[in-house]
Amino acid sequence: STALERLERMWSYQMLFEATLGGRPAIISDHEDSCVAKNIQHDIDRGKFDFKKYNERVTFIDIGACLGMVSMHVARRERSTSIIAIEPHPENYKHMLMNLYDNNEYALTLPFAIGPEFDRSVIVRNNSNTGGATMNSKFCKKSDKRRPQSTVVVVPLNLIFEEFVPEHENAIVKMDIEGSEHTAFDTFEYWDRIVCLHLECHMNDNLRNKGFSSDRLLDFVTSKFSGELH
Repeated sequence: STALERLERMWSYQMLFEATLGGRPAIISDHEDSCVAKNIQHDIDRGKFDFKKYNERVTFIDIGACLGMVSMHVARRERSTSIIAIEPHPENYKHMLMNLYDNNEYALTLPFAIGPEFDRSVIVRNNSNTGGATMNSKFCKKSDKRRPQSTVVVVPLNLIFEEFVPEHENAIVKMDIEGSEHTAFDTFEYWDRIVCLHLECHMNDNLRNKGFSSDRLLDFVTSKFSGELH
């Protein structure tokens, strides 16, 4: 058997969705009940992740990369762009690796969550929405077989820039981290190296009870960041 066939048996790998990324076909794997691949494809088709070209070389940092589809899309459209795909949930990370491998794409992959400081945290994922893996749900505090818990390593965003982005290179950052964006920038120091920030803002009762709000996050980001914000 081939190496890929052995990996398929080892990881119960399953091809589930025929995507179009960067103008070319791709085969994407995810949990068979999840809607995420179709949702990401819809966003890509609408041009949500068609970042404009910059004259200087940039690194694309995909924070909350999930299945790796956005990273692959950007890599295929911008061949000179370096890709860093960051995904903390172990099942999502496994599928991301297989998707990159099977579609002959390369990215530096990191199995981290992003937060204000080094830590460990509980993350939960619902198989009907694998992209919704979050450390900011009430289910992180109690056992629920429908939302099995995993423990993940949390690192500050500063570490990504200091260790993985070339010193004189700017970055395009896409951040979709299911509520953790409200604290991810608390200790961040490299605002001048981000030329484009694509930020998803999430809100739920658990976050509201902690005093977070979309307006508060937007005010903070715009007070620090003068680049292109989506």
